[in-house]
Amino acid sequence: MRRRQPWSIHGRSLRASLAVLCRSALQGALIQARVERSGRPIEVAAAELARLIEREARS
Repeated sequence: MRRRQPWSIHGRSLRASLAVLCRSALQGALIQARVERSGRPIEVAAAELARLIEREARS
């Protein structure tokens, strides 16, 4: 039996969905950062997305 590679459960659709999620979260964080005049929203979004990506890559 062949071992599954990371992301092979749903293949491209999972990667595409994750890419849309990341892009949307970062775009929202950029807008929020401008309104708040703070880099914190970007830092928080980037850290959480990195954590999500790492967790998905391990599973």
